[in-house]
Amino acid sequence: MAVDDAMGFTALDWGVLAAYLAASVAIGTAFYRRQKDTRDYLLAGRRMPWFPVAVSIIATDLSAISYMGVPALVYKSDLKYMLSALIFPLQMLLVITVFVPVLYRLNVFTVYEYLERRFNTAARLLASLLFLAGRVAWVATMTYATSVVLTEITGMSTSTAILVCGVSTTVYTLLGGMEAVIWTDFMQFFVLVGGAVAIAVCIVLGFGGDVAHIWTTASTAGHTAWIDWSLDPTRPYTFWSLVIGLLVYQIATYGADQINVQRYFATKSLQETIKAGLWSAVLLLPVSLLLYAIGVGFVAYYLEHPALAATLPNADRVLPHFTVNVMPAGLRGLVIAGIFAATMSSMSAGINSLTTSAMKDWLERLVPGVGANGLVSARLITAFWGTLATGGALLMIEARLTILERFNAIYTFFAGPLVGMFLLGLLTTRAATWPVVGGALLGFAAAGTVATQTPIHWLWYAPIGCVVTLVVGYGGSLLVPERPIPAVAVR
Repeated sequence: MAVDDAMGFTALDWGVLAAYLAASVAIGTAFYRRQKDTRDYLLAGRRMPWFPVAVSIIATDLSAISYMGVPALVYKSDLKYMLSALIFPLQMLLVITVFVPVLYRLNVFTVYEYLERRFNTAARLLASLLFLAGRVAWVATMTYATSVVLTEITGMSTSTAILVCGVSTTVYTLLGGMEAVIWTDFMQFFVLVGGAVAIAVCIVLGFGGDVAHIWTTASTAGHTAWIDWSLDPTRPYTFWSLVIGLLVYQIATYGADQINVQRYFATKSLQETIKAGLWSAVLLLPVSLLLYAIGVGFVAYYLEHPALAATLPNADRVLPHFTVNVMPAGLRGLVIAGIFAATMSSMSAGINSLTTSAMKDWLERLVPGVGANGLVSARLITAFWGTLATGGALLMIEARLTILERFNAIYTFFAGPLVGMFLLGLLTTRAATWPVVGGALLGFAAAGTVATQTPIHWLWYAPIGCVVTLVVGYGGSLLVPERPIPAVAVR
């Protein structure tokens, strides 16, 4: 049987997919000649307006991880994780008031340069190392998530799909630079939202417009519970674990993580950066709620179509499975093209930020001549990270967690110590270098120990790592002589 017949993907869908990918690559290559130095390649020449930066911040999260992961999580369990979207504006407000003003006025390439100015080189390199380890796992997860879509569409093996996506994205990132990444994110955001709306409309039409029936069906099956007040730290997605755990997690993501802070550095001014942060919070909320609503719709639709449900391999694939088997020709291609191209764009952003941190935090310090051949070096480093991320994605094939859980569980190991280091630097004048570095190492070890030796849910890993870093870092600093610190390094 032909692939089109087997998977429900028509020639029209292939045409839409091919045209859209071509447009995405065209946007990336259009900025190739504008890159004169590493400032252009890594920071878009610090000339980006606030609105595309705001959209780019959101598009990075609204890649395949969230686009497929959120509905999959609802399909697998319920709406408890939706609280993360509701508290995001508060988290972003903290970031733009505490972190952004200090970081932006330093005029640096990486967020970890701040730690060197506030503490010393060891603090910078430790934070950079935590970021590199955490975010290469993120890029690998992105690659895996996209492979799920390609497998659902074409029937190729997941490993082949990972190689196709990883290689093509690495090549695209070599050409694009940060300016192309931001503008591609900008375009993909609206395509992804359009695809999500199309999916929601198809679900509602499938029930004759009876939204109440959709909710009742999902609720009867136990998929609409959205809050759990339990104090049990082993229970998933309680109110307390979400509020506390995601507070630390999101501050790390948006205030101490190069992939987002690099976007702040690409704007024209501090005022533009603040507007970008505020508007990203405004725009993210309705889109996130739409994805949760789609998850509820999937539950109801598959419950009322048991024959279709019997062909669903697992929760990870519910969105592409629905798209290919239920949505009409043309729209299938548009939705899948949007997922694929947006994932490539977000992967490019991840690889670009890994390149920036590796080059500026490490190689220019350790390898003579790297800075003198900046663009060439940056592209070689990009190739390295793309290869490493692709290999990591291949290792995820046999993992059993859903897409969203897989990435979040990995990243929380690194989030807590990062937040602790930055809070000690930004909010206290007493914090000293080696106690803070030691606190971060112990925080990472504590999170790892809890993860491997206890049944405590992964949302608590970041707060545990952060608290250990804060207590050890500040407590240890009281035992050493106080030293002067640069005024620019504190809030």
